[in-house]
Amino acid sequence: MTLKVIVIDDSELVLSVVRSFLSSAGHTVLTRAMAVGTRAAVLRERPDVVLLDVHMPLLDGVEICASIRAHPSMASTRVFLHSDRPEAELAALVDRCGADGYLCKTSDRDRFLRRFDALCDRGPATGADEPGRYLLVACGARTEARLRDELVCRLRVDYVDSGADVLRRVYSGSPPDVLLLGTSIDDLHWDIVFAQATRRDARYGDRTVLLRESSASALPSSALHWDASESVEALEATLEKITAAL
Repeated sequence: MTLKVIVIDDSELVLSVVRSFLSSAGHTVLTRAMAVGTRAAVLRERPDVVLLDVHMPLLDGVEICASIRAHPSMASTRVFLHSDRPEAELAALVDRCGADGYLCKTSDRDRFLRRFDALCDRGPATGADEPGRYLLVACGARTEARLRDELVCRLRVDYVDSGADVLRRVYSGSPPDVLLLGTSIDDLHWDIVFAQATRRDARYGDRTVLLRESSASALPSSALHWDASESVEALEATLEKITAAL
């Protein structure tokens, strides 16, 4: 699928890199280095996707996104925030301004395009969409670093490092839709967390992926699981099946 994309960033280097990535995938790419006038340019060009830097002089990406979303003719245009800010912060900004998702800035072409394609597959945000849906991951620091770098998921992804934090989220007013529980969490054993979560909501039985972080960890064969020695693509395939059934 060929898309028309407008990329807005005050860095010429970023514009050049992103233009190269998207053009190599067959997309038509327009770039702007100035934030002022972006809304008018978007209305004039009618792109399929707008890729916005979050922090720019005079106007930031959040303000621009809100102005685009306010125009009724732009309802079908996807708007993605593009930044090197922490993912939790970007996820909050997405919910605040009505964007369709975010991409982290990277020099890894394949990673960028995987994330871009995954976001485009979700389609534009609508009033019926559920922007609060998310995957909650509890695992060790090493595994978390790998997942942050490689995982592409249609759900927002939040990370915690304790089983107690998982259960607090599960029992909150905005519980996660999917859980990924690693065997390295040590304040509460993963099987206790899993049992408590499924007691709270039986659907976690089919929405939890257990993550084996060491060869010594034994996991029940009946549960969904992923071995950290496997490719992240295998985990993505499992999460995609869960997400499709939500």
